Amino acid sequence: MTALELIRALAHDATIGIVVTDTVVEAPGPTIVYANAAFVQLVRRDMHDILGHSPRFMQDRETRRETLDTFHAPSMPASASMAT
Repeated sequence: MTALELIRALAHDATIGIVVTDTVVEAPGPTIVYANAAFVQLVRRDMHDILGHSPRFMQDRETRRETLDTFHAPSMPASASMAT
């Protein structure tokens, strides 16, 4: 089972919006490879308008720079986040 398959299995019925992107950060940016139904409902778009597109569709001129910088910060390695 791949990591994406595991995420799909766990996130499928979640009531919170979950989106997974590839790791590209340079323009045009990351591409959404998975979104659950709660995310689709949250952003009020069809799944075909989400998958394969950049999550940047959620930002506009009112988005604060500090919010954007949070997403550009390096993520914690998966092995470190699973440590007990």
